[in-house]
Amino acid sequence: MKPVQVDFRSRRGPARGLWVLTAVWWALAAALGVGAANTHQQVKQLRVQSAAMRNAQAMTTTPAEVEPRAVPYEASAQEMLHELSSKWPRMLIALEGTKAAGVSIMAVEVAPLEGKLRLEVQFTSYDALMKYLDELNEGEPVPRWALQQAQSGRKLVAGLSTATISGRMP
Repeated sequence: MKPVQVDFRSRRGPARGLWVLTAVWWALAAALGVGAANTHQQVKQLRVQSAAMRNAQAMTTTPAEVEPRAVPYEASAQEMLHELSSKWPRMLIALEGTKAAGVSIMAVEVAPLEGKLRLEVQFTSYDALMKYLDELNEGEPVPRWALQQAQSGRKLVAGLSTATISGRMP
């Protein structure tokens, strides 16, 4: 006779509880997937409805109902347009074309909102200053440039005198 080997121990495999847990997990995943798909479809439908409502509202809105919004930079844009459309560039060209011995421009201040141009000049004599002023106003029916103030003295830099001339824009 041959010896028979008998093993009375049962083989260990996954327990039934693990199989149940795996089945519950797959059922939960399937339920979540179906719920996500339904939610996605609802969101899609709501977006289509919202777009349709916006289009319908845009069609029914008349221009009279639209309220103008205040633009925060509108004032500065209007100021810039006013500057660009003003005549002060012609005045600067006239300044560049006018040369007088003994008079030199030290500063130019453009005030487009006031419609004025101010010059700070240095001059060697009052005759040279008056000649320069006459040349600036040459050909104008009404003098555009006027002497605002003149100052002279020995304590000034290099013995030169200073003056302020203002001109109004056309």
